[in-house]
Amino acid sequence: MAEVRLRKDFYGTLIPKVSSQSIRVYIEFEYKGPAQTLDIESNTGKRGLWGDYDQESPTYHDSKYVSESETFRSYHFSRTIPLSFWGTREIDDGAVEAVITGEGVHDDAVIWDAYTVNIGVGIRFGVRPWGTTPDCPTPKSWTCYYWDPGINDFVGDGQWNDLPDIRWFDNVQPGGYLNAYYLDYSGAVSQAYYSEVFNPVDGGTYQFELATGRVYRV
Repeated sequence: MAEVRLRKDFYGTLIPKVSSQSIRVYIEFEYKGPAQTLDIESNTGKRGLWGDYDQESPTYHDSKYVSESETFRSYHFSRTIPLSFWGTREIDDGAVEAVITGEGVHDDAVIWDAYTVNIGVGIRFGVRPWGTTPDCPTPKSWTCYYWDPGINDFVGDGQWNDLPDIRWFDNVQPGGYLNAYYLDYSGAVSQAYYSEVFNPVDGGTYQFELATGRVYRV
């Protein structure tokens, strides 16, 4: 007889997010039974008025192959789900729902306290690189990320920009730092370079000297 058990005692770490971001969903479950491919549905939402779960995002579909076993074996899956909150709300009880189905099996669980949502307005600032580095004396382009202390995570699209194009960061909090890479004409990527912690102002433009980590207002 096939059986699947989702881990239901999991509580998240209340990761702070803004409504335009995504959350990485990580779910654990156990399975015993014949080999098969299980269907996995996941979505994000919040605690409703009566304490139940209100789905807010679309449902995302995945699959997971499980091996034949007469005893429970542990598995996990993960996916990135965009948050789908609208309006000017602050959500302090964000949750994730997971549903696993297969031939002869079904289980579902809601993971409470997975994240919070803060719709507060942040700042917008731009940064451009300056100088060369020992491992990239002839840079062609660059990419840059910003550690946003408001969400305790890096933001940035990972795209390469020709020098000296400015990279803009929107709706972030001051008090973070930069993480940048050069790309040379041969396609080689430099090591990671980090800036000092700084406090950008809304609308400001900055210059990041990768080799020293210094950031200047321009």
